Amino acid sequence: MVAFVFTTREELERHEPKSYDEVVNNKQSQNWIATMNNELSFLYKNGSWVLADNPKGKKLVTCKWLFKLKEGIPGVEHAIFKARLVGRSFTQCEGIDYN
Repeated sequence: MVAFVFTTREELERHEPKSYDEVVNNKQSQNWIATMNNELSFLYKNGSWVLADNPKGKKLVTCKWLFKLKEGIPGVEHAIFKARLVGRSFTQCEGIDYN
């Protein structure tokens, strides 16, 4: 129980955003937005996705941003901001939206 309390307190102190709205309203928004731009450019450079038209009658795969703040060693390294864009493939049904 004590370990849970310490873990919860650490998470509250570093406050990782849960959504894009929280990123925009965060006092460290410049760091988060730069990290998001890096992630998008990386995905585009690797050919992970292309912009396409939405086929009629089909659901699109939605995406969600995941954010993580890794604390650096005080006096040695800065905090590392991580942002990942993940596809939520569970929004489609096999046989209806694909194949």
